[in-house]
Amino acid sequence: SPVWLPGGLSGVYSTPAYGTLANHSPVVVVGTTDADDAIYGFNATTGAILWRFQTLVGTDADVGAPPTIAEPGTIGAVGTPAYTDGVVYDTGKDGQTYALDLQTGAQIWTFNIKTTIHHGNPAQSGAALVGNAVYIGYGAGVFSLNATTGALNWTSPVAAPVISSVSVTGPAGKQIIAVGDYAGNFDVFSLATGANLFTYATGGAVFGSAGISTGQIFITSSSGNLY
Repeated sequence: SPVWLPGGLSGVYSTPAYGTLANHSPVVVVGTTDADDAIYGFNATTGAILWRFQTLVGTDADVGAPPTIAEPGTIGAVGTPAYTDGVVYDTGKDGQTYALDLQTGAQIWTFNIKTTIHHGNPAQSGAALVGNAVYIGYGAGVFSLNATTGALNWTSPVAAPVISSVSVTGPAGKQIIAVGDYAGNFDVFSLATGANLFTYATGGAVFGSAGISTGQIFITSSSGNLY
């Protein structure tokens, strides 16, 4: 269903996320552009709006990061309604990462990137959810949050701004995070600690996310090459 504003339709460049509510209804979640600056849950079958969450409204405060969904009952304490219903994780260009109830859109917690790790935009990286932690790119690298509480686990060494969504691979205990950055680097960090494992310079800004298969990582760069 289109989202109508006084000046016309609000645009969307966030990749939609698909999930299932606790009652087994299918849902699609997506963020919108200025001047709406909101996150929506839609019924995936009918397109009806289930809920709308307003992020902080300001200059260039749209929600371009793709949402990440934790299915109902997979995160948090058993019996806690918000976590029983499922959780949406999304980051707005207002410099906030939000955890929302998948069924109602109610805020569970918010993490202020600007005031906590003292760096804001770009804030358009989609989160990876692994166990009880989320991993997100931001204006100076990657950070990790406790998925239940929103508490900061770690920040990576300072790097160039990361707009690509986080990719994760590797066996338990040796998992790595792969992202591209504005400086044209392909960065690999430890999932456990955020330590930088290696950086490869591509020669052009990297906006797309890494694809991973059979022990290989594939990434494109504005240098015009696939690596």
